Amino acid sequence: MLESGTFTLGCNYWASHAGIYMWRNWQADVIKADFARLAELGLEHLRIFPLWPAFQPLSIYYGGGNTPRELVWKDGKPLPEDGSTVDPVMLERLRFVCDCAHENGMQVVIALVTGWMSGRLFAPPAFETCNLHTNPRVIYYQTRLIKEIINALKEHPAVAMWESGNETNCMAASNRDEFRLWINVINDAIRIADPTRPIPAGMHGLQPSTDGDLRFDSKIHTIDLGRCCDFLTTHPYPLFTSFASTDALSSYKSVFHAVAENSFFGDIGGKPCFAEEAGTLSNVIGGEKTAAKYLDRMLKNLFFHDHRGLYWWCAFDQDKLDFPPYTWCAVERELGLFNGDMTLKPVAKTIRDFAKFRKQLPQVKLPPPDKQATVILTTQQDAWASAFGAFLLASQAHFTPQFRFAGQTLPDNSLYIVPSVNTIEGIPPGVFQELMQRAKAGATVFVSADSALFSPFTQAFGLESIGWENASGCSTVCFEGEEFPINRQTRFLLQPTTANMLASDEVGNPVFTEMKYGKGKVYFFALPLEKHVAKVSHATDLGYWKVYSRIANGIIDRAPMQLNHAPQVTMTIRPITPDEVFVTLQNNGEEKASLPKPKWKTVQIWPKNADMKNLEPGDWRVIHCKK
Repeated sequence: MLESGTFTLGCNYWASHAGIYMWRNWQADVIKADFARLAELGLEHLRIFPLWPAFQPLSIYYGGGNTPRELVWKDGKPLPEDGSTVDPVMLERLRFVCDCAHENGMQVVIALVTGWMSGRLFAPPAFETCNLHTNPRVIYYQTRLIKEIINALKEHPAVAMWESGNETNCMAASNRDEFRLWINVINDAIRIADPTRPIPAGMHGLQPSTDGDLRFDSKIHTIDLGRCCDFLTTHPYPLFTSFASTDALSSYKSVFHAVAENSFFGDIGGKPCFAEEAGTLSNVIGGEKTAAKYLDRMLKNLFFHDHRGLYWWCAFDQDKLDFPPYTWCAVERELGLFNGDMTLKPVAKTIRDFAKFRKQLPQVKLPPPDKQATVILTTQQDAWASAFGAFLLASQAHFTPQFRFAGQTLPDNSLYIVPSVNTIEGIPPGVFQELMQRAKAGATVFVSADSALFSPFTQAFGLESIGWENASGCSTVCFEGEEFPINRQTRFLLQPTTANMLASDEVGNPVFTEMKYGKGKVYFFALPLEKHVAKVSHATDLGYWKVYSRIANGIIDRAPMQLNHAPQVTMTIRPITPDEVFVTLQNNGEEKASLPKPKWKTVQIWPKNADMKNLEPGDWRVIHCKK
């Protein structure tokens, strides 16, 4: 999975008969049948959860004054004389699960400290009242659990990866320093026990930052996980991610949620990223046919953007289970691939059909996508809203962005985007200076503003401020013959000095301007464009993307194919050499799109004999082009 061009299809697994209690309510024949069914779908990985209290059954006996007296084994017996802390019966059951995977041509990812699952905390009785990230005794026994499981199974061919657990950031209330110390101790214990297998993060909800910024202390930080994990992961459920459920489940915006979040985490964290849990959570959010359509488009977009895999949540429905967490919340019941009679749901057929899709592709690993623009996120802004909006706009304008956080080294690119800058901090001086130097040398710089202050301003943008109003409302932008609204917190009252006005608001106030700067250009947009696109329903149906098309016209002009009037079609460019590329196309809209003839010579098309004039909704193409 670490290699570019690879993609692994997987599923999160709890046994069909018992869910989280599969280890204590053990039915080997059911599990064997489960694995056979899952293998028939073409799944390659199953993510397995050794429930912590089942595997490490530790309790405490208390003495006078409710003081701890003795740590005991299951059933109140003394701790094993050999020093082991993991129930050998459970280890053999986990080995059986690995055997079933191997027999069916699959591998497993084992979430070692499964202390959090579906909204419920699970810990051995001895630790139920402890902070599971900071208590020294707890951490000691967590590392014992890890070592004993790994030592028992590290020679097993079915084990693909180990990870700390499932969403371990949810196991306790801890600050940044406490959590990153904990995750480093846990991952180091894994690496000591088995240095040969990669470690994914196993969690989501990350915050971009720098090492030196001591604010946002309660957040789980992207760079911290990037340094101690081999993969970053997303769990891109639309309901649980801000702004990802503003549009219907199968909409352009929704099917790009996973791709955008993977890019957001992976680029800033500096590690490959994959969607480790993905699902609809409820038939209310999307029925079975809609869920299948959503999964189909999400899978192909992840693949075409070189994100390394997707694991569906989850294998089987849990609607017949009468214990928490399944009785606590309606989102934990009907998430499986199979109906009650074990017939396939439409999402299972989509997973099975993905294998057919891959057989239609070029039988070589596609090179990494050319990320032609850099999006720079700044402090004191809603980083996810700005990133999500920028990614959507870039995709509709037919170029692929990469993300950096202010202070990280900037790659060489022809376009730099600083989206929806907020507060008095504005753009850090060093970053601002570097961007202006790159513009002077020939790059394009685009800055959009929320309620931000900038220094310098007039010199940087060719604009004179005649006022700044702290007046929330909605501005109507007039650009290229189309009007579209953008919500604002403040209004910039501007007068061009050396800049040209490209768009104005409803009262004629400049909103979008362009200024030559040395050999390059600097664009300014006086409204939080990206934040608005992320937060507002159906924004991808309007012409907001035209702003990004304008600032990226140099990138677009150099592309081997131009799709100027098809924002619902996503394109990635995968360079083989400077004069030879693969172009991928995916129609994420609801209408047929007309395809122009590529500017470069077409060598080959996939699927073979495909129509190169039209692209039906949900359809795709891979084109091998040469100059």
